[in-house]
Amino acid sequence: MDSTPAIPAGSAEVTPGWVRQAFAAGGRADIPTVEDVDVEQVGVGIGHVGESLRCRLTYAGDAPAAPATVVVKLHSSHPETDKLARRVRLYRRECAFYQLLSHHAPIRSPILYYGDYERRSNRLVLVLEDLGGMGRVDEIEGANSEQAMSVVRAIARFHAYSWNKTGTAPYIDIFDSLDPKWRPPVQLIYLASLRRTFEVFGDHFSQHMQRITETLGWRAADYMGDLATGPRAFGHGDYRLDNMFFGPGPDDLAVIDWQVCGGNNPLGDVAYFLGGSLPVEVRRSIERGAIAEYHDNLRRGRRGDRPRGLLAALPPEHVRPDARHRHQRRGSRHLERAQRPPPGARPGPDAGGPRGSRSRRVPPGPPAAIRSVVGVLDGLPVRLRGVEAAAQILSTCAGSASGGADHRQ
Repeated sequence: MDSTPAIPAGSAEVTPGWVRQAFAAGGRADIPTVEDVDVEQVGVGIGHVGESLRCRLTYAGDAPAAPATVVVKLHSSHPETDKLARRVRLYRRECAFYQLLSHHAPIRSPILYYGDYERRSNRLVLVLEDLGGMGRVDEIEGANSEQAMSVVRAIARFHAYSWNKTGTAPYIDIFDSLDPKWRPPVQLIYLASLRRTFEVFGDHFSQHMQRITETLGWRAADYMGDLATGPRAFGHGDYRLDNMFFGPGPDDLAVIDWQVCGGNNPLGDVAYFLGGSLPVEVRRSIERGAIAEYHDNLRRGRRGDRPRGLLAALPPEHVRPDARHRHQRRGSRHLERAQRPPPGARPGPDAGGPRGSRSRRVPPGPPAAIRSVVGVLDGLPVRLRGVEAAAQILSTCAGSASGGADHRQ
């Protein structure tokens, strides 16, 4: 008899017998017999590329060391969602993250009890620790400054672990988001989202922002090419409050939903969080300190070595002048381009370089993107989610680096 349980087609197939088999296949044969499973849907519908079930377990006899609940994550039964997940390997990479990286990565994620992915059918199952006892923060309300700094420190430690090593195992075996073959499909997904974005959120876009958003859509593949020239680390890809659980300690953070993880420009995680998960007034007060905190924790994670490639991506006030000048003499021109204001524009408080200098590079490279996120995130009128949020953030970056108007409110 095959000891590997079949991947359930839906919640009805998550039975006591199936759970027993999954625990055994995951190496937890010590867990007592499961007599009953009470299944509750906790994640389905808009924003979920799959189905998440909270399963309350009843055991035969005492089971103090066994989990009282687990979360079972399944593939989606919706054909269009399945098509998207297959195209960009969402299920495949999340399963690989939990199996190959989660147990030793320096960021907390749910314990994996059992996981399986079937490539031919694109079916997924993950049996995970239930983090329901930890605290959540409403993404619309946004995080406070202490929570935000904890989130930034956590991702810095995670990035340091893989800094400029994403071409090696296990990272390359999970996903490389900057592989050139992914640029066309990502651009198509971006473009496909624009019409619906403007239909729902069009009132929040100025004419300038709408033009920049559309322009970036046709240059998204080029933008990804520019990202690939900067530093790389293994990133989460959807680093926002909806995917975070907070414990009682100052750095007690757990992160879920690793479907879009992969080797990428690491500062994208930082920018995405700062731009989409903080109230405007909180972000304004901590954004520069948050970038400095990220840099400090990254250095500590690299055991005192300056992470290669980071210098050009940081705002200049966080870089010693002598180090910045040495770096510029070695040929980095990204930071200078990011600081140039548009022709004839009034330089904002973050602008640098001579008045009237020009920058025609669209889209920007990674340094311009992060420079823009730190100085121009006030241009984001609403916090959107998913692809739309990424479009907003990247569009703001492109607008600033290519000479966009000052959107600070």
